[in-house]
Amino acid sequence: HKLPRAMKLASYLESKHFRTAAGLLIKRTRIIGFFLYVLATVGFFILPREDISRSSYFDENALMTGLATRQFDDAVTVNRVAMALRDLDQSEAISVIDKELSKIGLEVYQQNFSALLPIALVQQSTPTISGRNIYGILRAPRASTTEALILSAPFHTRDGTSNVYGIATMLSLANYFKSKTISIEFSHSINFPFSKKLLGKRPGFSLYF
Repeated sequence: HKLPRAMKLASYLESKHFRTAAGLLIKRTRIIGFFLYVLATVGFFILPREDISRSSYFDENALMTGLATRQFDDAVTVNRVAMALRDLDQSEAISVIDKELSKIGLEVYQQNFSALLPIALVQQSTPTISGRNIYGILRAPRASTTEALILSAPFHTRDGTSNVYGIATMLSLANYFKSKTISIEFSHSINFPFSKKLLGKRPGFSLYF
């Protein structure tokens, strides 16, 4: 008769071969522990390599922080565009932005708007704000147009300072994303609106969505 597996395992645990192997492991515990520690340390430095991490899947996002690498660093384009926008009025700046967005390869649109100000911002002489928006759209190849990522930059900051470097950075970022569409398929379209003020974006958003 064949012995049940549980009895086979019990008999093996009582055998001389098992006791010998267990004795050797116990005697060499420090050596084995040190080897495993070195192996884990080497693996810790190998895993973040780009050729390995690209084929790996992480279920826990907290573990992905160490795998982030800086890829967007185009100071040359930022400085070039900022210098081109310096000392320009809004209409001239829109012309420069239009040329840059078209050169990148985005869909470019301009929009004249007039919007009511919130009660907290209404002044007796100017209850509305009007102006002209320009925005570029990087279409996601396989995604619905009902959702989009918005990355915007106003022509001026809150204190009235010209936002040339903010606009230049946004244009440089648009160029970077466009260059990545060859190797990466974005899950959402990306909109790059440039407007007079924050309120100026609302008409553009309502038109898009």
